[in-house]
Amino acid sequence: MIEQVVIVSDSVAINGGGAKVAIQTARVLADHGIKVFFFGGNGSIDNLLIHENIEVINLEMGELASGSKLKMFFQGMYNKKAKNEFKKLLKRIDLSKTIIHIHAWSKTLSPSIFVPLRKLKKDFYITAHDYFLTCPNGGYFIYPKNVICKNKKGIKCLCTNCDSRNYIFKIWRYIRQKIQNKCLSKCNYKIFIISKLMNDNLSSSKEKIYLKNPITMNGDKIEALTKKPKCFAYIGRLSKEKGIEYFCDALVKTNYNGLVFGDGVLTEELKSKYSKYPNIEFLGWKKFDEIKDYFDDISALIFPSIWYEGAPLTIPELQSYGIPCIVSDVCSGTDYIHNGENGYIFESKNINDLISKMNIINDMDLN
Repeated sequence: MIEQVVIVSDSVAINGGGAKVAIQTARVLADHGIKVFFFGGNGSIDNLLIHENIEVINLEMGELASGSKLKMFFQGMYNKKAKNEFKKLLKRIDLSKTIIHIHAWSKTLSPSIFVPLRKLKKDFYITAHDYFLTCPNGGYFIYPKNVICKNKKGIKCLCTNCDSRNYIFKIWRYIRQKIQNKCLSKCNYKIFIISKLMNDNLSSSKEKIYLKNPITMNGDKIEALTKKPKCFAYIGRLSKEKGIEYFCDALVKTNYNGLVFGDGVLTEELKSKYSKYPNIEFLGWKKFDEIKDYFDDISALIFPSIWYEGAPLTIPELQSYGIPCIVSDVCSGTDYIHNGENGYIFESKNINDLISKMNIINDMDLN
């Protein structure tokens, strides 16, 4: 009889899709009377975790990227504090009545959290929100070239400069992957995969279970859009692999209006590059409830990602509000698209193909 669940996540705040799923799952379980131990590395505790059935263990260590390079080197390889505190948690709970579910560990907790799990005589579960289980940089993506990586194993992987910073960081990531493999050895676990594309690309001998991410759905029935929408939207991190520049360039060529929701390493560069185009509005990072205020004006969501992705939550969430989505053909977002019914799939990096799909949406008679 399962009475409690341990959920492990780098962050106790919603700072991305993986953390959002972990936190929302914890709240749903707590609402149904399940005791939840939420083990996290950083962040301000989200309000969803404030519940009588949820105990939050927050190490308050901060993300690796926010600290010194020396801290990143050692803590990222093997976080002793995370291992010791996780070991303490496991010792004080009844494991025979507990499910252990790992969501994320690469940004703070490190592979060390798997060490206390090696001696358990029961399965635990890992949701693969990314590819860190089998890829040093977590995305099978060569950042300096902005292309998907095909060198997925051994010496070819080691010799591929795929890191967004430099090759030294790639070596560090490669060594960390080896440490992770060692920490995971002899562990009994199953993997939740969240997209069909991930099933094809995550090479692991462990059992894989296809389990879609839970999402926030609109509760109202959508009959039809009542007026012609006004613009296209991009929602996500502003970085090369997300394809944001293809979205902006398509708007420049068509002069369609566009809304950009998100922040990232390209924020200032994009604002400067497209400052003379008043049809593109950069609105920064916003919570989903804040973005909903713009839904009446959105023709379609554009999801131009040029890498695999995990399983984007934004696409099904907007579809539940009757908003079609135009998605690139290389990413797992295609799982949600029935071409010509709830959106369109376009050829990745092909602006003309993207524009052709935008034109179809724009030309629809919605009155």
